[in-house]
Amino acid sequence: MKALKLERYYTPLGTFGYLYDETGAIFCCTVEEVWRDNRPSEPGKEGSCIPEAGYICKRVTTPKHGECFQIMDVPNRTAILFHVGNTTRDIEGCVAPGNKFGYSNQRWAVLESGSVPDGAYPRFMRYLNGEDEFMLLIQRAINMDITYGV
Repeated sequence: MKALKLERYYTPLGTFGYLYDETGAIFCCTVEEVWRDNRPSEPGKEGSCIPEAGYICKRVTTPKHGECFQIMDVPNRTAILFHVGNTTRDIEGCVAPGNKFGYSNQRWAVLESGSVPDGAYPRFMRYLNGEDEFMLLIQRAINMDITYGV
């Protein structure tokens, strides 16, 4: 089973991070919702990114996002996925990978998430080709500079 690490940087505009592959190299950057005490997304209420911990992620197929990976056994949460997205408006507690940080629609964002074939999400799915699950470790980043792309 592959093991990936997500190091996060928390801001009032979103939670941004780097996803590292098994060699310790940066694989892509990520965007998640702001930390709001693990609150689930609800109509009219923004949700939260999930707690720092280790999680098993399993390959699933959803009607909205197709084939993707679900982060399993998140306390008090369901359907936390890795899927295409650029800003916190594109995700509801999920994780969206990008090739670099930037701005989209006047919001902090990750860019080139779904651009085929070089987008971060297609690369992520190719990297996990043949894998039905992987281990994800989420932790706080120390001294991270989110101004530079991957």
